[in-house]
Amino acid sequence: MTLRGARDGDVLDAQAMFSGRSLLLTIRMHFASGAPTTLASGTWVRTHPDGAVEKGTISARSVSFTGGQGGVPSMGGSFDLLDAAGARKYRVVLPLLELRDRLEPPKQP
Repeated sequence: MTLRGARDGDVLDAQAMFSGRSLLLTIRMHFASGAPTTLASGTWVRTHPDGAVEKGTISARSVSFTGGQGGVPSMGGSFDLLDAAGARKYRVVLPLLELRDRLEPPKQP
């Protein structure tokens, strides 16, 4: 698993990637930091070995966020991955981890 992120003021963007024998799962999350920090939006994509792709949105069950003002922020939580119909498909639990690897902003066309 890799976890990358970047904080810009009261916004935190993070990306987690999981890989195994039969999957590649990428989760992109956009948080609004505050008291409490909340998941503003999120998407996920799972690529199967045969090339089939699943995708959907993310709902937060819980969010943990610390620091980031003078040091490296940390984030974690429990997230439901929803399919296109809005039904829970998977659950991902991330322990509170430092976002040491910087997430590069998306390239503009």
